[in-house]
Amino acid sequence: MNAIRRCYLGVLVAVLCGCAASPTVQQQGVVIEDRSEVHVEPLPQDRASPESPLSTRDDVLAMARPTPRDAGVSNLAVRSLIETALVQREHGRSAEAIATLERALRVEPRNPLIWHRLAVLRYERAELSQAAQLAAKSNSFAGEEDDLQAKNWKIIAQVREQTGDVPGAMSAHDRAARFERSGE
Repeated sequence: MNAIRRCYLGVLVAVLCGCAASPTVQQQGVVIEDRSEVHVEPLPQDRASPESPLSTRDDVLAMARPTPRDAGVSNLAVRSLIETALVQREHGRSAEAIATLERALRVEPRNPLIWHRLAVLRYERAELSQAAQLAAKSNSFAGEEDDLQAKNWKIIAQVREQTGDVPGAMSAHDRAARFERSGE
């Protein structure tokens, strides 16, 4: 009987040690301070693919940077998923980053930041139609987050320009400018 108890105790200790250990991920390009802010360095030009529309558009690349809302994500699981997606993106694993953000959406389906980040990733992958749809979805949940709405309208404008919809692009640029002015 004592041997069985010791065996169970050994298994219990092993399980608890496994639960307590948390693997660390080296996060190149991401600095986490007090787990309340995430700062992301922009992708170097040589890491962007030549056919990527972001390789020549600094204003669109800037959209991938976190907004002040990043620190305000209340759900720790969602914050962790967003941080993981940022690291995956920085390491050129955009498909994994998309899957990670889609997991975050299952937790918080009305979070405009997650929809925006998905739009940026789809734009980077030259999936223009999806990028515009995701940016519009982000705007539908953004409320009074003028900065985020401006970034989404810039994505929509870039998509419209690249698909030959010049009047639509001009209209989207105008809307982005209005949100930028109202957010100042």
